[in-house]
Amino acid sequence: MTPLPRSSFSRRTLLAGGSVALLAGCSSTSPEPAASGTASPEPSEPSSSAPPEPSPTPTIDLQADPASIIARPQVPILCYHQIREQTSADSAVDRQYIMPPATFISQMDALKDGGFSTIDPEQLLAYLTTGAELPEKPVMLTYDDSVIDGYTIALPAMQERGFTGTYFLMTVVFGNDRFMSTDQVRELDAAGMPVGVHTWDHHRVDEYAGDDWRTQIEEPTTEIESIVGHPVTTFAYPFGVWGTDAFSHLDDAGLTSAFQLDVEDMDPQRPLMTIRRAIANPQWSTDDLLAKVTDWS
Repeated sequence: MTPLPRSSFSRRTLLAGGSVALLAGCSSTSPEPAASGTASPEPSEPSSSAPPEPSPTPTIDLQADPASIIARPQVPILCYHQIREQTSADSAVDRQYIMPPATFISQMDALKDGGFSTIDPEQLLAYLTTGAELPEKPVMLTYDDSVIDGYTIALPAMQERGFTGTYFLMTVVFGNDRFMSTDQVRELDAAGMPVGVHTWDHHRVDEYAGDDWRTQIEEPTTEIESIVGHPVTTFAYPFGVWGTDAFSHLDDAGLTSAFQLDVEDMDPQRPLMTIRRAIANPQWSTDDLLAKVTDWS
């Protein structure tokens, strides 16, 4: 997979008028679509049932040998962005990251019927660093950019199937149209859905200098921690693009793992800072999806 294009959206775009251009696949895209001829599933409210009792915190060895981490069979990790109908206003690039609701539901059903079990970042790190046992056929579901669809559609769909998803949050958009509010972020956390950091306004990490590290990594981490009331330790790179200069800044912010896309190999010295994910493709059939997560590479 080739690196994703640079974003064209700016802080001015994000902040002007209290509304923002929604991200598709971590790139700018079109406004909310008009109704199409095919009705999509109505978003349902997240379940009000109490979250399951938390499992014991797994043991994670952050000093584990990098070569041993890389040598372990890697767990399939899927990345979702928008879950809505595609329209003629969406560019060809954006359509790769806009998942129609019915397609998303069929993918969740395929994973459930296929016997896959979802895991969270702590389970993943425990496995990678100590060889801790995972459920049979593990998969990790992740959602980027604080898009409201992750709350209105993905959350209830996962709850109905006993799944867990990890949300990587961009903080500048909180409360804007088509994005989550801080109360909804708090609800995700209370429902047992881990939350992580996805920068302040989605600029590429390999372009940071000076105060960018504080603005894009340290302050968003502190903000999300203040919302959920506990440490946040995981990060996702905008566009999946990373550079080794970022590692020390992630360390300083208390972040112990970071996720790229399936563009490059894991860094040989810091594999936990370069864990690979794949964009969930809306063009995949359910057989394509199951083949991807079964033959992860």
